[in-house]
Amino acid sequence: MIQKQIAGWLIEIDKDSTKAVYLERPLYIGCKCNICRNFSAAIPDIPDAVRLFFSEMGIDPAKPSEIYENGFKNGHVQYGGFYHIVGNYISGDDIWQPVADEHEQQKETECFKIADGFEIGFTRQLALIPKDFPRPVLQMEIHFSLPWVLDEPYE
Repeated sequence: MIQKQIAGWLIEIDKDSTKAVYLERPLYIGCKCNICRNFSAAIPDIPDAVRLFFSEMGIDPAKPSEIYENGFKNGHVQYGGFYHIVGNYISGDDIWQPVADEHEQQKETECFKIADGFEIGFTRQLALIPKDFPRPVLQMEIHFSLPWVLDEPYE
């Protein structure tokens, strides 16, 4: 494992083990809704800086653990989601912070910008880890702004 400092986070990753896991995983399908299908169709055209960052982590950006929609703006879908990495969270503020507002359970801290429309952060709150995913597990949260590329209209 190697340690990496990314903005305010110090993490430890096993790039080779992570890469091996992603090589075996199928492409992300999510559900068959237009939002998931658009993610799969648009992800091959992400900026080179994002592709390089993901490669350095051992992650295939076309294979997230989860994605979801956070709105539509200027012809782009605002995606949230996360990827898993073989590694450890060593230090830094969790991207998800509790808040005092009774209607909100948590808020997000500042993300690390990889490129325009592409930000990441790390959390200790793990979700949807496949049973066969090697341990320890690190979760990387994403915010991606991807263009709407499907022929059918955004709904």
